[in-house]
Amino acid sequence: MEIQPLVILGVQLATALGISLVVIHLIQPALEPLLGEVCGSEAAARFWVNFTRLMVLIAPLLQVILLAAEHGGMGSVELIRGTLFHALGGVFLALSVIGLVIWKVALVDRARGAAGGE
Repeated sequence: MEIQPLVILGVQLATALGISLVVIHLIQPALEPLLGEVCGSEAAARFWVNFTRLMVLIAPLLQVILLAAEHGGMGSVELIRGTLFHALGGVFLALSVIGLVIWKVALVDRARGAAGGE
């Protein structure tokens, strides 16, 4: 019995969404205090926390939608492997960009503190 393409896409998107939600749950406790410290204001920190959540949700979904292969004769293992690759790749990409930005801001703040004699 052939699996319908719409069912496959639904499973792929649900997989990406599930991975994203787990990652958000895992980084949430550290993210809020870190961004509160880096941003300097509660409103700015709240914005960047929400922005980060959205990026971690959207990036894997886009990866799956744009890059995941259609079923077209693929075996179940290849389909699962491809879906996980694209979903995890999207999370990795989002976290890498966000981590790089936070790291750069933290370095600038440290340099300012060192220059100011703190």
